[in-house]
Amino acid sequence: MSSQRLSPAEAFEILGDDVRLSILQALKDDRRPVSFSELRERADVDDSGRFNYHLDRLRGHFIRRTDDGYELRYHGKRVVETVLSGTLTDTATVGPFSVEGSCYACGGELEGVYDDERVTIRCTDCEERILSIDYPPSALQNRDTEELMEAYRRWATTGMMLAANGVCPSCGGKTERYLFEPDNHLPFEVLVGFECTVCTNRSGTSFASLALRKSVVKSFYADHGVDVETRPYWDIEPCVTGEYTTVESRDPLDVEVTFPAGEEELRVRLDDDLNIVRTVRERV
Repeated sequence: MSSQRLSPAEAFEILGDDVRLSILQALKDDRRPVSFSELRERADVDDSGRFNYHLDRLRGHFIRRTDDGYELRYHGKRVVETVLSGTLTDTATVGPFSVEGSCYACGGELEGVYDDERVTIRCTDCEERILSIDYPPSALQNRDTEELMEAYRRWATTGMMLAANGVCPSCGGKTERYLFEPDNHLPFEVLVGFECTVCTNRSGTSFASLALRKSVVKSFYADHGVDVETRPYWDIEPCVTGEYTTVESRDPLDVEVTFPAGEEELRVRLDDDLNIVRTVRERV
């Protein structure tokens, strides 16, 4: 395997120019190469020599030249996505707004706030903080608050499952598992985390949230009229409080999670590979 790498300083120096960013954005909608003259017209640069200079700075790492013209390379696409999404530039505050579900601590209604690039859900009665997680500001575009929270639920669940299966949801690199004791509001003795070996992105979740995606748990809840594919995970009590999780051993990992529903409960045992190795379903 061979690779070429720009230093972060070199990459930001190349991108730190309005003309170069306009060139990248001028290619964002095309699935075909764009000619030099057409690209210059889109970027709105009158001076051909000046345009060629900036294009040459981008060529090789962010843009490729073909026989038919110019097109974005993967790095260029990611730059355009970052610019358009507002990940590096936008800030927003929304809320408080009503959120589906109830507080695990007191049964009160929930409200959400988006601020400092984080979604936070709190109880309106006891003020218990249910969760507070980073979420990109681009998610707010063209969505009302109900759509925002549904998108967040899908985004968080998908990212968690990718990380648990060894794929970084941020860069696609390999993730490795670790255990950690939360040092904030989270009511858990221990959580499972995943760290990317490439970009070092970290994410954490509860053992219950991971087990919730297993077929035996989904089937159990379905028998009680709950569809875990559409119900917010923060409204399923074992996912947001450690009361239902017992860590028998950390090395090798041996964890039991209890899922209550109606007059029944399902106890599942997770092994060192986070697979369910034993289930017990009984009336309580």
